[in-house]
Amino acid sequence: MLLSPQTVIAYHGTSAEQAAEILQLGFQHSNNSWDWLGTGIYFWQDAPLRAWEWAEEAARQSGRAPAVLGAEIRLSDCMDFLDITWTQALREIYERLQKDYYIDNKDSPVNQDLAHYLDKIVIDYAVERLHSIYNIHSTYAVVRWGLAWEVSRRR
Repeated sequence: MLLSPQTVIAYHGTSAEQAAEILQLGFQHSNNSWDWLGTGIYFWQDAPLRAWEWAEEAARQSGRAPAVLGAEIRLSDCMDFLDITWTQALREIYERLQKDYYIDNKDSPVNQDLAHYLDKIVIDYAVERLHSIYNIHSTYAVVRWGLAWEVSRRR
């Protein structure tokens, strides 16, 4: 857990159309079943070019013009996956979810390539459970593409 919150500059890759809407109405949380860090808004910390690459890839698929928005984000009330403090809590939450799936006679979701079905469920559940104990609102992690920041739905 971050003892003294820091402020970072982060970038959100999107379409020009979405960027205009975000500037008018604010960010909308992503709640895809494959969102690795759970429900929230995804940013690239200190990496405007990586956010641009992300936006360009999405633009190629959607036919829209790419755009990047920058934001100052205060890293507080954050489950920081760079800090091993969270390892045991996540393990316990994962085991609890697996037990629940077993009791309900359901198959647990599995991650597939870049679709993080299981990770999303575990992290959303962790944020929900740990919010009351640690006042967690968001998650922070390094991903293989670079440093990503996710702002949870609670803000």
